[in-house]
This record gives sequence, C-alpha cells and structure tokens, in this order.
Amino acid sequence: MWMFKSFAGKEPASLEGRTIDVGNVKVHVRNAIAEGGFSCIYVATDVVQPSKKYALKHMICNDDDLLDLIMKEISVLKLLRGHPNVVALVAHTILDMGRRKDALLVMEFCEKSLVTLLENRGSGYFEEKQVLLIFRDVCNAVHFMHSQSPPIAHRDLKAENVLLGPDGAWKLCDFGSTSTNHKCFDKPEEMGIEEDNIRKYTTPAYRAPEMWDLFRREVICEKVDIWALGCLLYRICFLKSAFDGESKLQVLNGNYRIPDVPKYSSAMTDLIKDMLKASPNTRPDITQVWFRVNELLPLELQKHLPDGSSGAVEMRPPPSGSQDQGVPRKTALMPRRGVASLPSSRESEKEMRQTKPFQDAPKTGRGALGAFWSTEHANDSAVVDNKDPHFDEPIKQSASTQNRNTSVCKVSPPRERHVYLRNQVRIEQGDPVKRPDERTGDDFEIKFFQETKQSSSPKETGF
Repeated sequence: MWMFKSFAGKEPASLEGRTIDVGNVKVHVRNAIAEGGFSCIYVATDVVQPSKKYALKHMICNDDDLLDLIMKEISVLKLLRGHPNVVALVAHTILDMGRRKDALLVMEFCEKSLVTLLENRGSGYFEEKQVLLIFRDVCNAVHFMHSQSPPIAHRDLKAENVLLGPDGAWKLCDFGSTSTNHKCFDKPEEMGIEEDNIRKYTTPAYRAPEMWDLFRREVICEKVDIWALGCLLYRICFLKSAFDGESKLQVLNGNYRIPDVPKYSSAMTDLIKDMLKASPNTRPDITQVWFRVNELLPLELQKHLPDGSSGAVEMRPPPSGSQDQGVPRKTALMPRRGVASLPSSRESEKEMRQTKPFQDAPKTGRGALGAFWSTEHANDSAVVDNKDPHFDEPIKQSASTQNRNTSVCKVSPPRERHVYLRNQVRIEQGDPVKRPDERTGDDFEIKFFQETKQSSSPKETGF
C-alpha cells in the first residue's frame, strides 16, 4: 500500500537528483512522494522535454518472490496498456545490483488521489452524480480486467489506488496484488499459502468474506473485486469505511448500516447492498454493476459501453418493464457482428467534471472485450455448449467401437399419428432405414407401423 508522505528509511543510494535511463526514456529524478513496503514513488521529469512529468516507481527485490511480484505487475500493466482508466506504463527496466535487483517503472503522472480528495472533503458530501462519475471510471477499469481470459482480479481495490489523471479521468493503479488463480482452496498446504498472500497483498477494510475465512469453501475469484467496489462506493458516498479495518466478524456477519445522512437514491443504496452480499455467487458481476451505475446518471451523461470495450459486441440494457419486481436488474446482451469499434466520448461529462473538486477533459479509449461472454452477465443470452451429453441426444460411437455384427437403435412408438420427416416426406410402412458404410444384418430392422392396422404395440427390434 502506498502512503503519500515523505520517504523515510531510504536505501543508502537514493535516486533523488539522479538522471536515469529507463528503457527508451531518460528521466531526471526529483523528490519522493509516496512509499510502500518495498517501493518508493518519485516525481521525475523528461530530460528532453522538462515540462513533461512522470511517476517513477522504484522497487527493491531482495528475493525471487518479490521479483516475481514485480514481473507480474509489469505484465498486467502491459496487458492493460491504452485503457483510459488505467495508469499508463511508459517504460520499465530491471537492474542487477549484485545481491539484489532493482525494478524501475516510468508511469503516467497523476498528481491527486481519491483518498486525498475524500479526506479533504470534511463534512461536504458529494452529490450523487459526482459519486457515480467517479465510480463509473473505476468500474471501467475493473470491467476491462474482468473481461480478460482468464479474468484478472485486482484484489486490492481501494481509494488509495484510484488516481486523478491529467485528462480528468480517474485511473486505477498498483497491480502487484492481481491474480488469475480463481479456485476453492481446500487443501491445508494451499490454504496456508493463500492466507499468507491475502494477509500481505490485500487491505482488511476492503477484504471479502471468502478471503477472511477460507473454511467457508467458497471460490475466491474476481468477485472479491465486487465486494471491494461495494466498500469503495460506500466510502465515496459517506466518507467513511463500511467496516472497521480488522473486524473479521463484522465482515463475516455483514454488520454494517447505511447512514441516514446524506440521503442518496434507493437505487444507489441497493447497489451497495448487492455488492456487499456475503456469498460471491449472489453478488452481481462487473457488467451488471456498470450498467446499473450508468443508468443512474442523467441521460446526457450515459454511455453505450464501458470505456475501452470493443464495439464488436454491443451490450444493451433490457427494455423497461421486462423484469420482475424485487429481482435485481440484469442486463440483456445482444451480440452484433461486424460493427466498427465505438470511440469512448467524454464530451458530455466535461461540464460535470469542471465542478468542484475536480476537472475533466475529453478522452477516448479502445480495448479488446476479451472473455466478456464468460461473465455471469452473459449467462442469459450466451449459448452454452456443455461438454456433458444431453439425455435426449444419441450417444455417438467411434468407428473403432463399431466392430460388432449388430447395432442397437431405440425407436419410440408412434402416438396415434403418422411419422413424417421435416420436409414432409412420409416414411412408408416397411421401408428399411439404411446408413452409409453400415451393413444391415438380419437382426437389425426398424419399422414404423400404423396403429389403425394393429391394436398392439409396434414391434421393436434390435434390443
């Protein structure tokens, strides 16, 4: 976790005042602005263009585990590069210092953080539209992560990791805790390792119940981000945390309350409650969350798609009145093929973002939708191709198993009607049915009888 304060306990060789080559970028390091457990963030300027600022992240790797963690963060940043709501990675390098390795990441400079904004608000709560605009930017980034294949869980979503970019967009940062290992940890050795990772790389106030108690035997997946988004939305609305930092029982019991002041719409508070469901299976997925947030905004501020999504698949909310009362709203998806990628326009938000305490500017973004159809949001519309055979389908046998002289075929008896093919060609009584490359034996016969000629049941052969 980064803490915005003067860097204490620095390494003997400080980077302040030095000029460093990182990849194809040459930067002059200025002062340190934030620190973490094994990293420090500096303000750096481009040597060629001194007016251009960067954030230089310096991470010290004393063992292979930390190096793997850094390489994972670099890989995720490269994968998400270009998304308008993800802090951009400009350049990176790994330096071999002998006993240790130093990682240097040059990233987009974001001067303000969401946590600073919240702490400086005092008792001045946000209007609902301002809350939704901030929160939708965060959901854009999370949607892009969960749309990858496999889905990428951030696992450390919090106000400290949301920064205000120079373009006025809120951006997600710090991807060192990400994971694609979505599973139920039931073996003792696996549980011990996972509990250690959760303790080191997640924040207690935003930690989902299934991460607090692995003995619940629930799958730990990208739904932990939905819980964290619920905590984040609560924090933005009410300027305080929904749960105390170390209160495990409070989280497991869902012990929180919605304050009476300030008064937000019931749709807003219902969204918080749905995201803070104890079981991950009952929480909405990120696409459902995004559409619910988008629909709460005024019409002129709404968008057709999350920023960074591809226009190859258009996601549209269901028509009004199509859902039962009391059932959480679930968006219907309608695929469209061959549609050009839609630019993400922010002109309609510009006026809103110019109000205190932040400003905005137009921006665009594109990205691959990835594994969107694997999300729960698409379950109602996507065609599921189950690997298990259906009970009403014939079991196909390979040619290697058809070395017997007889074949088995089940034919249901007719029910007081004649049997027709789909092209209205009648199967005449007594006509044999032959298949290519099959020899017909005396013990294989299919007949269709008319019930008008016999009162008894038709004879079934081959059984």
